[in-house]
Amino acid sequence: MRRFAVAAALLLTIGAACHGQVTFQVTPARDGSLWCATDKGAVHIGSDGSAKIYDKSTGLNDELVTQVILDADGTAWFIHAGVFARGTSRVLNANGVSHLKKDGSVEILSYEKGLPSGFVYAIAFEPDGTRWFATSGGAVRRRVDGTSEVFDEKKGLPSSDVRSIVIGSGGTKWFATGSGLAKMDRQGTITKVYPKP
Repeated sequence: MRRFAVAAALLLTIGAACHGQVTFQVTPARDGSLWCATDKGAVHIGSDGSAKIYDKSTGLNDELVTQVILDADGTAWFIHAGVFARGTSRVLNANGVSHLKKDGSVEILSYEKGLPSGFVYAIAFEPDGTRWFATSGGAVRRRVDGTSEVFDEKKGLPSSDVRSIVIGSGGTKWFATGSGLAKMDRQGTITKVYPKP
């Protein structure tokens, strides 16, 4: 019974703090806090119940935050892409990602700032700090030094519409695309896995 009461209190806190009309995701952090992705920004709920809103006024690229992804270093990435219903219409948003750094500054990655598409589906992290962005224009590998490379249909993926990236054991990268699954081994060789070529 006590677990139910604690869970109910937590849900009420989340509901009150996540101030958008639509809450897309709740992400727990290692320190016991929570992040909410909403149509009015991201909300960080501290373990003490305090809430801080991150939106355009704090440097994010867009109010719409469909996902909050936490990096191994504890920093937060906000995805500003998605299609959702608002009233009787559908809203398409493709404004890339914002990265809330440890020092509180915000870095923006978007089509205008080098991504092949502003429609970002997912982010994956390698242990060395390399970040992978799954976009509708290809998979983007962004190294710690800031250099980037795009992997798309021309480079061997089944489609440039990359929906998800998973870093597997041994460093294998798996790419779910709009036309099938592919993998990249540690040497950088891309193989179409499904459907078979």
